Amino acid sequence: MRFGLVLLCYQDVAVITGSLSNGSYNWSNGVDGYNSLVVTEPGVYSATVTNEFGCTSQTNELLISAVEASTPPFFDSLWVCSGTDVNLQDSTSFMLNWYALDTTFLYSGSQLSLTNIQSDTNFLVAYDAGGCSPVFTPVFVGVINAISNFSLSADTMMCLNEQISITYQGDSNLNFQWFNGNTTSNSVIVNQPGTYTISLSQCEYQVIDSITIYDGSFSAQITSNQNYLCPGGELTLVVTPSNLSYNWVGMNVNTQTLTVANPGSYSVVVTNQFGCNATSNLVQVAFAPNSLPPVVADTMICLGSNVTLSDSLMNTINWYTNDTMLINTSSSLILNNLVSDTSFLVSQTSSQCDLLFETVFIDVIDPSIPIQIIGDTSLCPNTDLVVYVDAPGSFTWSLPNGLTNSTDNPLTIPFSVLQNAATISVSVQNQCFTQTVSDTIIYLTPDSIHLAPDSLLICAYDTVSITSLENVQDLIWTGNFGSYNSLNLEVNSYFGNGYIYAQGIDLNGCTTNTDSIYLTTSTLNYSIITDTSNQCLGDLGFINVVTSADSLVWNTPIGFLDTNYISIVYNSVYDGNYNLTLWDDIGCIYQETVSISYNQIPTFNLNDTIMCLNEVYQNYPIQDSLSYIWTNYGDTNQVQITGNQDIVLTAITQQGCYFSDTVHVVAVDCTDELPNVITANGDGINDFFVIDEAPKFPNNRLIILNRWGNVIIDQHGYQNDFDGMSVSNGIYFYYFYRNPDIDSKSFQSGFLHILH
Repeated sequence: MRFGLVLLCYQDVAVITGSLSNGSYNWSNGVDGYNSLVVTEPGVYSATVTNEFGCTSQTNELLISAVEASTPPFFDSLWVCSGTDVNLQDSTSFMLNWYALDTTFLYSGSQLSLTNIQSDTNFLVAYDAGGCSPVFTPVFVGVINAISNFSLSADTMMCLNEQISITYQGDSNLNFQWFNGNTTSNSVIVNQPGTYTISLSQCEYQVIDSITIYDGSFSAQITSNQNYLCPGGELTLVVTPSNLSYNWVGMNVNTQTLTVANPGSYSVVVTNQFGCNATSNLVQVAFAPNSLPPVVADTMICLGSNVTLSDSLMNTINWYTNDTMLINTSSSLILNNLVSDTSFLVSQTSSQCDLLFETVFIDVIDPSIPIQIIGDTSLCPNTDLVVYVDAPGSFTWSLPNGLTNSTDNPLTIPFSVLQNAATISVSVQNQCFTQTVSDTIIYLTPDSIHLAPDSLLICAYDTVSITSLENVQDLIWTGNFGSYNSLNLEVNSYFGNGYIYAQGIDLNGCTTNTDSIYLTTSTLNYSIITDTSNQCLGDLGFINVVTSADSLVWNTPIGFLDTNYISIVYNSVYDGNYNLTLWDDIGCIYQETVSISYNQIPTFNLNDTIMCLNEVYQNYPIQDSLSYIWTNYGDTNQVQITGNQDIVLTAITQQGCYFSDTVHVVAVDCTDELPNVITANGDGINDFFVIDEAPKFPNNRLIILNRWGNVIIDQHGYQNDFDGMSVSNGIYFYYFYRNPDIDSKSFQSGFLHILH
């Protein structure tokens, strides 16, 4: 093994290398790997080496030692008074190198002395470690020019009987003295509110700090709107001060006010905003004097006896008749020779509370009136017997099988004890008499009910009422519909298939047997699909019924049909009602009607015509209920003629039915001027009034007027044959209409001079 570094500087590393480069090394520090090991800590290092043949060998040991003076020196920051002499050195005896903050070397020595220091001073210092790089430590010497960085802390709000600790925190080099002269403890305990001081000094400086402890204690007081409580009444307790936290003692109540309905002792613990508690005064709540309602027991006496009534506490109370007329005010009331039941009203005598009335009953027992057993003694099977005796006293019942019962009134005897007809008796004993009375108990046999028939078929449109053949008080119906009470059950197809059960309550109130009826309901489903709305003459349509019916038949305007699907042509042949009849598998018949009607289409006729170029065609029939559309022109009512053309007009009804017709227009250039003179002299020139467009407009009209406005010619279909021979020479006025039937406002006019 070759040696690496023996001496290790602070934060440096050493490399240990084994001589067998291709061996496997197990180093003593637990690292397994190659023949090189990086070392950062001092110590003794060796390795176990395994060669390529699996043979092992132990290396020599190598000691790595740290250079002692290569670690950073240790210096605390130091605060001194101004003008103080300071000697700086660490705890070792190593040589120190002193530097400025920019690492400029200043001095070499184990210590550094500073005299009459006046301001803060900073150095860098490092050990002189031979060949190791210096490791710097900053050294700070501060000059104290004020007392700072201290504080007093405490809970500044003191509750009643509380002790508070005031703590000083600051520089340990400061000298301090508490208000009570204490100079050793960082904290003092106070038990009174007030302002507490501490005096601090260092060098030539001195400062006094203080902290104020405030009084957070307070008192709580309960007041009331009255000082007594009436029976059944309430009073309100109010705590002051307000807007704090409240906890009523022994109660889960935390409000400022407390409504009290019962006598007792009441107090409250109040917590203010500083967390201080105060317990209020103790308030005693009691009923007002003579306010409790009297307690006078009801009593029984024998006919003609005397009785004295009194309050259980022997308080003085008011005695009244039942209509609240005062009899007297005393602790008791004496009544003599009573012969009938009677009662009185009593109340307390309090003047502070409302009077509370109680009724006192006196039951006068007449021995001459026989007693009787009251109760239903005619019983249904499995019914317990309940009877009682309306008489005062003690009771001894004699029951079947030698049983007795001497306490109950009313008395319940289970069916398991009686089971069959029996006789019971009771002996009644009181201060006036002893009587025994008996009664016989019988068990009734319930009536039977029957439903007729045993089964029932219900079509979807049927509602059938079923009931019992016998008279009963009530019937209880059960089935897949649930449970229902009624003498009659209205049944329809919604009940579905299944049994319906009925159990009755007979006229004696006993439960009857259960009878049943089996219900079979129609399950036929069908729907009719059609497109009969807003159909026009000639449209095609259909009627289709989707159903699970066994058979069906249509009665229609085109005959009887037995198919589900019918094709329709909307015209007078198919117009009318289509009546459908269906049969299901249990014989139910269903009928539906579909009405077929259609909407008429509009009709009109447009005649072909001849028109001048650029004239407007607007000759078509107008019906307010129709909408008109010109192909390529929209819904305008004026189409300009630009050449020979076919114009298509479509009329549409409000139901959407439409009709179209085409007009062929021959366009003629009508810009030629008409002649203004004719000379009827037979020379072949201007012998006739010739209008070039007249042959092209066979429906034309020519009107000629004299100068007095008289019509001399009014000719339809003018053929250029007027020569003026029938009138005298002169000037005339003419109107020429090309298509007066289409456009009566479009014409040519002018003056015509006639010469013979």
